[in-house]
Amino acid sequence: MTSNGKTCSEANNSTLQATPSASEMTAIKKYHAHNQAANYPLYLNKHKHELVSELLKEQDAKNQAHYFLMEKGLIEEFKQYCHQAGYAID
Repeated sequence: MTSNGKTCSEANNSTLQATPSASEMTAIKKYHAHNQAANYPLYLNKHKHELVSELLKEQDAKNQAHYFLMEKGLIEEFKQYCHQAGYAID
């Protein structure tokens, strides 16, 4: 389920049709970096069970993305993307 209440497949069919441009990707990355920093104080006020619950949801989402990459045969392309973008991966 996405933040707007759509399932992943509904979101893929309705909002993720086009590949973002380089400038759009830059804007998305800046937004995520800003959001992460802005949300840090909110995590300090959460109880351990809330943090673990959020961590498990995030882990599930990342696993789903990983399964998608594997099923579509895109692992090597993803590794190249990460290398070009300067992300450390194993």
